[in-house]
Amino acid sequence: MNLVAHRIVIAFFCTIVLGCGNQASTPLIMQPKTALHMLGQIQILKDDRQVLRRADWIAIAANNPALVDPPPRMGRNPADGKPMQLRLPPDDRAITIGGEFVGAFRWSSYEYPGPDWEDDLGVVVVECAEGHEEHVKKIALEFAETMSADFVIR
Repeated sequence: MNLVAHRIVIAFFCTIVLGCGNQASTPLIMQPKTALHMLGQIQILKDDRQVLRRADWIAIAANNPALVDPPPRMGRNPADGKPMQLRLPPDDRAITIGGEFVGAFRWSSYEYPGPDWEDDLGVVVVECAEGHEEHVKKIALEFAETMSADFVIR
């Protein structure tokens, strides 16, 4: 592919896929400097069902000074197409060291068939940046102990 065709493909991707238009420097989603990978999950498993409640996770995570708001996520305002910061769910938390995001705790819901299904059951997915596994694992183990849960490494 020649240079002109390559630039056209990039411009098309920015305009159509990301919705950037002339603002190619505005990403649709802002990410931490270092990519995060899954470390494990915090769960309470009883009779083959996840029974950890989202409300319990939010209550514990909201009051822990080790956790902060995750990096902002950017999107497009559907009314005018301008970039806007999206509201983050209260169950999405992050860990920083020296201002750099090195870990994340994200709620993941489980759905069970049948009449007794409750919509706030699930697990907390734990992610970390390369080289910060032990630090994030330590915090995940503390949360698991507080919630009488298990931290399962994946």
